[in-house]
Amino acid sequence: MDFRSWFSKPRVEAADKSKDKKGKEEEKEEEELVDPQAQLREQCQEKEHIKALFNKLEECNDRVNSKSKTTETCMEELFDFVGELDHCVAHRLFSKLK
Repeated sequence: MDFRSWFSKPRVEAADKSKDKKGKEEEKEEEELVDPQAQLREQCQEKEHIKALFNKLEECNDRVNSKSKTTETCMEELFDFVGELDHCVAHRLFSKLK
């Protein structure tokens, strides 16, 4: 299972509108919207302790995928990584919301 896809940037698509001047302005405004949570997650993923947790998760994932019969899962590593990432993001996210 690839956990990186969980943290990729969401794709924002502009709604189909008439091509008049007002419609073009609205499309431009929609395209400029940026998700502050995605930005904060990228910044937090650069911190050393979060990188270490992600590396632990990848090592576990590789170990589990290399075995054909195993009951081991990487849930503990996943929860540790996601919990720490969310904790880092939560400190700054709500001050950016309108």
